Amino acid sequence: MVKTIKEFKDEVKMIRREMYRKGGHADTKLVASWLDRLLISLEGVSPKLDLMMLDIEELKKATSTGPSKKKTKKKKRIKKKTKKKTRKR
Repeated sequence: MVKTIKEFKDEVKMIRREMYRKGGHADTKLVASWLDRLLISLEGVSPKLDLMMLDIEELKKATSTGPSKKKTKKKKRIKKKTKKKTRKR
């Protein structure tokens, strides 16, 4: 039973490889076993995903109620006087 997201990812890769190797000769029992392994893996990793979702919601609340954005000072632009060029004829 997988407990981390990395283990889940590895399990899915193994199932996928097995499906490609035996896919042409797969019967319903083999397909059912792949599906069963996938569902068991999902059950193992779902508590972690729930906790991650709670953390994300807390972060969203913290950023939306946090201090406002810092005000940036605008630099004053100094206008340089440009000399008018006179054309020589």
